[in-house]
Amino acid sequence: MRYNVKAQVPHHADPEVVFDLLSTTSRWLDWSFASEAERVRDGSPDLEGVGAERRFKTGRTRVHERVVAFERPRHFAYVLLDGMPLKGYRADVHIDEHTIRWESSFAPKYPGTGPLYKFAMTVFLKRTTKALAKKAEAAARQP
Repeated sequence: MRYNVKAQVPHHADPEVVFDLLSTTSRWLDWSFASEAERVRDGSPDLEGVGAERRFKTGRTRVHERVVAFERPRHFAYVLLDGMPLKGYRADVHIDEHTIRWESSFAPKYPGTGPLYKFAMTVFLKRTTKALAKKAEAAARQP
C-alpha cells in the first residue's frame, strides 16, 4: 500500500528565492532542521539539478537523496535512496506566487508501519514547509 502526504503553506516571497533555498543543498542548514547537508554527486547541467545526490542528517536520521526534477522556479523533486525504512519514496515541491506545496508518496518497508510513517512524514513536511516559507520571506525583506 502506498501512502501520500502533503503540506501546503502560503508565502510572500519571490518563487526564485524559495527555489534557491530548497534546491541548494548547503542552504538547508540555514532554514531546515538538518544538522548536516552535503552534495555528494553533481547534477547536470546545474550542479544541484537532476542527478545530484545529497545527504542530510537530522537528529539520528541520515538520508541519501537524488534530485529527479529541477524546473526553476516552480518544481523540485527528489527520491530517497537510503536512510529510512520506506520504499519508492518521492517528494515533489511545487512553488507558485503565493504557495509552497510539498507532496510525498511512499510504501513502508515493513508491514504495519505505514500509518506511523504517514503521521511522522505529515508532521515533518508541515514543519519543513513552514520553515522554508519563513526563511524565504525573511530573505525577501533583506536589502
